[in-house]
Amino acid sequence: MTTDHSEFINRHRRQPVRHKPGNRGRISAAIVISIFSLYFVLMLFVVHMARVDQTTIVISMTVFVMATLVAFVAKRAQFLQAEQEKELI
Repeated sequence: MTTDHSEFINRHRRQPVRHKPGNRGRISAAIVISIFSLYFVLMLFVVHMARVDQTTIVISMTVFVMATLVAFVAKRAQFLQAEQEKELI
């Protein structure tokens, strides 16, 4: 006597999650623009209140931009690595 478990296996198998690509890009762009705008306004306020040197302003803006880029690259790498792990399961 053989037992067919294929129906049970199909019900409990993990289905890949697909994200809608169109909406996510707009949200990410809005977040990036909001962060840069907030940073720009904050820097203008600090410069106006503290009379900071021009070199210090440029260095701080460069550090912020580089940190933002590194964060986005790290997030993307983590997302791709998670996708690869799901393929192995």
